[in-house]
Amino acid sequence: MNEQKAKFTWHYYVMATGALLAMLSGTLGSVNGVITGLSLSLVSLPRLPLKTLTRLAFMAAFIGLYVFSFPDPDVVRDKMAGQHIPMDPALMSPSGHAEMSAPTAPVAAKPEVEKEGSMEIEPTPGS
Repeated sequence: MNEQKAKFTWHYYVMATGALLAMLSGTLGSVNGVITGLSLSLVSLPRLPLKTLTRLAFMAAFIGLYVFSFPDPDVVRDKMAGQHIPMDPALMSPSGHAEMSAPTAPVAAKPEVEKEGSMEIEPTPGS
């Protein structure tokens, strides 16, 4: 029962901030942002044998990478508005609109309905 408790230092605040940043970038689909946020959390672990200056240099580098890991603001606005923007040109519709759709097979044409008064008789099998 006489175990020493670990001190709650600023490292834990940075770890939590890195995890929150990773979750935020995950909602926007920014894989680079998720990786950078998690890297920020990992480099701030107090158990890592890094000097304070080295740790702060890594943190500054990861924060800089995080800021530039997001797409253009227009893409973010469209994504938050519910408009899906495909990242793969193969998913673009033939009309050129950016809509998210899986490739589908061509739809067969419906047979035309005969007009009234048409007197064509189709041959029956066996005649």
